[in-house]
Amino acid sequence: QAKAKEYYDSMFDTKGLIKNDYVDYATSEIALNLDTPRVRAFSNLIKANPWMKPFVLFPKTSANVISTFGTYSPVTMFMDDYKKIVGTTKMHNFTADELEKLMKPRGLKATQAEFDGLRAELRGKKAIGVAAIYSAFHMWQAGRIRGNGHFDPNRQRIRQELDYKKKTFMDDDGNWHSYDWLGPVGDWMAFTVDVMDNFTSISEPDLFLNKAWFILAASLTSRDMFAGLEPMFDVVRGDAGAQTRWAGNFLSPMAPLHGVRRDMGRIINPALRVVENELAEHIRNKNGIADVLDPEGALPELHDWLYGDKVGYTENPWLRAWNAIMPMKVFEGRDRPEADFLMQIEYDTRPVFNVAENGVRYTAEEKAKLFEIMGKDGYFRERIAYWMSVYNAQEWRDTIHGLRMKDGKE
Repeated sequence: QAKAKEYYDSMFDTKGLIKNDYVDYATSEIALNLDTPRVRAFSNLIKANPWMKPFVLFPKTSANVISTFGTYSPVTMFMDDYKKIVGTTKMHNFTADELEKLMKPRGLKATQAEFDGLRAELRGKKAIGVAAIYSAFHMWQAGRIRGNGHFDPNRQRIRQELDYKKKTFMDDDGNWHSYDWLGPVGDWMAFTVDVMDNFTSISEPDLFLNKAWFILAASLTSRDMFAGLEPMFDVVRGDAGAQTRWAGNFLSPMAPLHGVRRDMGRIINPALRVVENELAEHIRNKNGIADVLDPEGALPELHDWLYGDKVGYTENPWLRAWNAIMPMKVFEGRDRPEADFLMQIEYDTRPVFNVAENGVRYTAEEKAKLFEIMGKDGYFRERIAYWMSVYNAQEWRDTIHGLRMKDGKE
């Protein structure tokens, strides 16, 4: 009985709560608040640069996201201590310092049983990462998965206006489901798709670094914790539109019930809007629920110029509510062969309605209406359908790629 009490006291505190070091480590790892040297270095970077704080609000969590991303990486199997612990090196071949470095931070003792358990855990994470990469590769070959998009902003803009959904996969019914909620596993799937999508692009052959930087940045800034990094870089380089957009995103949460206002707006009408570069409009764009109270002041909805449909809008109200609240988002699949064709050939030109023939600037409402008229008119869509009957997408890609490789330019 005394031995049982001793063992119980080593596992639970006076309040009956678990105080096991390994449980504490696992809990902190799941909650993304581990305190490691890398995390402390990132936190110190933010402290040394106070101007970065509005862009990176949770540095500890953000640093843990990167660390977790690396934990599932197959690459780290060949680096440092990971190579030994994941490989076949026996426990007795580790030095005392190596064992302490591996076991102590995780709350484990240097026993054979706990060493084997840690090895199995790390091997399992690497195996999951490898499985995610292979799955994403095969799904990409079948055209059933999407990543963060294209490095070329013009091509990416075309995708967005044709209702391209980032980090989604297609089911057998043609609907698209988000995999962003899978955490580091989803990040590795998106990373794989981004690599295949961009490095098989028909773009210029001398843009290797542009593609590499986009893929690296997308693997970080697509996470909610790092969402502030992308606007930070845009603001620093003097992008006036990005500065106004960031100011709107920064000021809107200062009012009460920001999360409720955001989710209710997504349920009422999640469609993209035509927004001018004005602070008030960017704030209004973050508060779609205001359309119920002030319908006349609502921002005009963006219609795609190919079909005339609302961009980002879902007809089913239950599905809108699900997507606003749940991380496992679902997007209705639609038969849009012309849009798929343009994305496959990496079409990079879009209509722009800024100034009329007489020099008068169009209002946001007029721009939205012109996009809708162009889409519903159907002439452009009919011409695309004609060229689709002449050449398939792969023939277009091969021809354009060959010309660019020959000329080294557009």
